[in-house]
Amino acid sequence: MQEQTYSVEELLLHHAKQVEAVLTTHLSGDPDYQPLIDAQIYSLTGKGKRIRPFLVIESCLFCGGTTEAALPFAKAVEMIHTYSLIHDDLPCMDNDTLRRGRPTNHVVFGESTALLAGDSLLTDAFGVIAGNELVSPEFRVMAAKILSSCAGTEGMASGQAIDLSGTGKQLSLEQIAKLHDRKTGALIRASVLLGQCAAQSDDQEISEALTTYANSIGRAFQILDDLLDATATSSQLGKTAGKDDAQQKSGWLSRRTLEQAAEDAKELTVRAQESIQDYPGSDHLVSFAGWLLERKQ
Repeated sequence: MQEQTYSVEELLLHHAKQVEAVLTTHLSGDPDYQPLIDAQIYSLTGKGKRIRPFLVIESCLFCGGTTEAALPFAKAVEMIHTYSLIHDDLPCMDNDTLRRGRPTNHVVFGESTALLAGDSLLTDAFGVIAGNELVSPEFRVMAAKILSSCAGTEGMASGQAIDLSGTGKQLSLEQIAKLHDRKTGALIRASVLLGQCAAQSDDQEISEALTTYANSIGRAFQILDDLLDATATSSQLGKTAGKDDAQQKSGWLSRRTLEQAAEDAKELTVRAQESIQDYPGSDHLVSFAGWLLERKQ
């Protein structure tokens, strides 16, 4: 009997539904802090592609694990990603008013509640990691270390700091690549490595292959974001278009033409696919890299 195949869009939707079913299960109602819970739910349930949870689940399956074991780690990654979006949009950061096609969190709930909602999601994510009883304590600790490293000073947070400090300056292409690798790429790298942890695999060769894959699609993803920011509309993106240029931020297009940037993204995609395509069960991840290259939002 021929095995049924699914498109990347179908897989994304399938995994998104699985993750969305558990995203808010750690939150309980209490009148004393209901606005804080409402603010978290608002951003957690906003329309999104759930790319990072997808990578956690598919990397886990690639490494021989189960969706059930991957789901708590996928949830934790999406919580971290959502916190970063809430904080990224704050007036003291990018001061944006549109995210995922809706008003940003601080516009709806106020700056103080938005700040605390992000803080809560960041902190609670590590509790979700620790509480994954389908994974051994050893691999839960490993997952927490990976997520901490990729979200904190060595990863996403420092990427954001570089982005803010570089506003109005002419960064070199090397500096922009470093910014992209940390601000965007680090959490994508965490996603695939958490998938390996969920599968309770410590195969170093697989880890290196997944790291190369993630680093490549992470940088390609941000290059494409820069291309879309310059060429798409706000309604197409679900966020403010042209924001980077308006805020005088140094993106990939400050050093490369549209054509060169598109070629860079293509080369990175090929590198990602080649890093894992010879391993059994890599089809979904390989196809996903190609799908990312063609995305329009």
